[in-house]
Amino acid sequence: MQRLRLASTISKQKGNKHLFILDESTTGMHKIDVFYFMELIQKLIKDGNTFFFIEHNLDVIKQADYIVELGPRGGNNGGEIMYAGDIVPFMKSNTKTSVYL
Repeated sequence: MQRLRLASTISKQKGNKHLFILDESTTGMHKIDVFYFMELIQKLIKDGNTFFFIEHNLDVIKQADYIVELGPRGGNNGGEIMYAGDIVPFMKSNTKTSVYL
């Protein structure tokens, strides 16, 4: 709920055009809270703000304009760019994440 209040407060500020970097921002959220959170994020984007998500939540990933998937695994076996580009081709690709979308 705090994240929803934060996004709502930010959306009321003047002088938008901010860059927000959010790391696993939906962790622990109920699916309906993720829906409302992303609804607020979309409003902030329409107001001229930019969001950069580090996220594993598929419902959030589906709303992205641009995807960068790192892999092929975590830790020492990760860090390579597996995909970088628009969401539509990503959903048709065969990466570790895209197969679940």
